Amino acid sequence: MTIPTEVTFRDIEPSDALRALVVERAQRLAHFAPDIIDCHVTIEHAGARHRQGNPFNIHARVSLPGKHLDVRGHSKSKAHQEDAYALVGDTFDALRRRIEDYVRVRRGEVKLPPTRSRDVVP
Repeated sequence: MTIPTEVTFRDIEPSDALRALVVERAQRLAHFAPDIIDCHVTIEHAGARHRQGNPFNIHARVSLPGKHLDVRGHSKSKAHQEDAYALVGDTFDALRRRIEDYVRVRRGEVKLPPTRSRDVVP
């Protein structure tokens, strides 16, 4: 199944290679949740003054039936300032973990915390 993926670039030059990486990583998410409706990724320049590298912010949003999962990636480390591809990879890894957690809860594989006695209404 192909997940409709939209990539938006703000304050930076659009890159076909970066767009292709985002689309590829979004398609991999279908393995963990085949009912993903769409994926929207925004890649933007952080806008802060800096001495070295180009800091980026990435916001990835996946829509599932009844739920939206959001992950934001920030280029805090020096490696990410120089390589937006690494930041995309880390952002999609975090998004995959969020999807896996949501799917576990949806299946009922995660126990709910016990209720406290004062929360119980007689």
